[in-house]
Amino acid sequence: MMHDILKESDIYQMILQEGREEGLQATRQTLLRFVQARFPKLVRFATKQIAVVKDAQVLDDLIYKIGLSSLTEAEARQLFADLDKEEDENNE
Repeated sequence: MMHDILKESDIYQMILQEGREEGLQATRQTLLRFVQARFPKLVRFATKQIAVVKDAQVLDDLIYKIGLSSLTEAEARQLFADLDKEEDENNE
């Protein structure tokens, strides 16, 4: 009961949100390390594109695709360009 009350409090929700944001930021940094290692010319573009992504699963999928697959630079660029479309679809 006390646990439920605490989970519903504004302070708890604020701390939870802050933790999620920190997790997203850490995931973005991991993704950018892979981009830097494999496609250094895309770092600026990738940074801009992933800054607005709020879904950790999308970032995790990109880490996998960038880090472990044999993408060309053009294919990697397209993955980041497609993020705009995904965000638009998620906001509808």
